Amino acid sequence: MTVSRHYWLTFTVKNNLPHDGVFYYQFNSFAIDMVQGYRKISDSGFLFIGATGGDIPFSKRIYPYYDATYQLALAKGETATFLLCVSNAHGDNISFLPELKDAASFRSVELKFYIVTAIMCGIMLLVFVLNIFFGIALKERLHFLYAFYILIALNEILTMQRVDFQYIFFDDPDIINPFYSINPCLLTILMAHVMQSFLKQKRSNSRVKIFVDIGVIFTYILIAVCCLLYWKFSDKWAIFGIYEIVMCISFLVMFFLLLLSAIEKVIQGYKPAWFYLVATALFSTGLIQYIMLALGGYNADTVGKDYPNTIQIGIVLESIIVFMGIVYRYNLYKKEREQLLVEVNQQQQNLINKIIDAEEGERKRIAEDLHDDVGSTLSMLAMQLSYARQSMEQSPVLKRQFDQSLALSKKAVNDIRNIAHNLLPKDFAETGIFATLETRIQELNATGNIFFRLIIEGNDKKLKEVIAISVYRIINELLTNITRHSEASEATVQLLLEENMVQVMIEDNGKGFDTAVKEEGIGLKNVSRRIETLKGIILIESNREGTNIIIQIPYNNG
Repeated sequence: MTVSRHYWLTFTVKNNLPHDGVFYYQFNSFAIDMVQGYRKISDSGFLFIGATGGDIPFSKRIYPYYDATYQLALAKGETATFLLCVSNAHGDNISFLPELKDAASFRSVELKFYIVTAIMCGIMLLVFVLNIFFGIALKERLHFLYAFYILIALNEILTMQRVDFQYIFFDDPDIINPFYSINPCLLTILMAHVMQSFLKQKRSNSRVKIFVDIGVIFTYILIAVCCLLYWKFSDKWAIFGIYEIVMCISFLVMFFLLLLSAIEKVIQGYKPAWFYLVATALFSTGLIQYIMLALGGYNADTVGKDYPNTIQIGIVLESIIVFMGIVYRYNLYKKEREQLLVEVNQQQQNLINKIIDAEEGERKRIAEDLHDDVGSTLSMLAMQLSYARQSMEQSPVLKRQFDQSLALSKKAVNDIRNIAHNLLPKDFAETGIFATLETRIQELNATGNIFFRLIIEGNDKKLKEVIAISVYRIINELLTNITRHSEASEATVQLLLEENMVQVMIEDNGKGFDTAVKEEGIGLKNVSRRIETLKGIILIESNREGTNIIIQIPYNNG
């Protein structure tokens, strides 16, 4: 049945039950603004029994239900006639399919309605809370945008059944009237913003974006026009009719632009776009139905009865699928970032290896120059001084001076050899770090006053030479510090080569030092710099009873 403005409906009901009964007359339409009900009390008179409909506050309806419904009480065997005036103050067409139900049938439908509403609200609010949580945790604008979109979408679901003021707008229908037009506009704008953020749509990678931006601006204008209409032309329903036609056409255009944006991204190979494309496709049937209904070209008899209807189901499914797409997109980006981080770390490690190789090469060149050139020259000088000494046996003064010069030249030779050995231990590549350390410990025990113990464990042949040389230099620098500054009587050096970690522990019973200023010395600065270059850590504990140093350096044999 489709009429304009008013429709008078009369019907007679007889209670054939063996007891008093309550019946419900339900219109199955959310487009009715007002119904005024009358009960015939005599041949010439009717008694007003109450009003219901979208323009009636929820608490003042004859029966508090989202749909226009009358509760009719009839005694056993009683027959009653009712007169109903169905009207639409906005001048729109009215479409409804009334039903008379017994109490049990209606209660079942009513319970189903509230259960379905609760489930949809629960799903939407869960998605909202999850997006707020992810937005705070990840500090990503998309999640906050989508959370706002979920709230507007939930409100639109409730508005379609005219239950929004039952739960949201405090029982005042006048407040919600503008939202019937504003809500879809806000939903369209947020859909566009969510799409652009979700698909990373930019002018540089999308030919559709400029048209989407124009559509968003036009939708903002529609909101401003809607507010103006309700403010200045609230009684000009013909103007509202034109406005709704323009609004529905713009929604349809925007929908196809969003769909085209998703298709464009799918073609570009952006995997998350599939989620948005599927969600948009599911939403399309309900959106087209909504637009056809708003334009008056769709038979709405079944729309009022079906709950949830296709557009409400589409909104819920779209919300879930897009959220799944956001999570998938985040996981995809996480994997990409992890892969990028691995590549960056590998590049950094390669750079570090090149720096260490260059440094060791330069050390090797200097050591060879010192040993071969300067060392050889000083050795020749010592030999010449030895020969000259034999010709000066008659002069004690000259003999003493030559003895001093000879001793200094020999000391210089030894110093040059020690420096060269420290720069590049002899035959390090062949002997390995364990044998080189054993030789160094033996030298220290033979020439110094500190007794050193060496504990080694693992397979030094598996350790890359560049790492082994760096570890040796770190240990040697710490041994030099102990020898020069600790005043210890004994010390222990432990070198443990684990699967992917070098563990170094050095202890002495010396006088200790202030760890707060430990980096003032050049030796410890060099040690710290080397460990930092190798991405290792160093822990130092020192007091008057001695010093304990623990070093951990990760390495990869691959």
